[in-house]
Amino acid sequence: MDNTTIGNIDKIELISVNTK
Repeated sequence: MDNTTIGNIDKIELISVNTK
């Protein structure tokens, strides 16, 4: 896993938290 993939997962997690 490279840094871009980790960054994208972080963004998806933040979006998921914000929409809850």
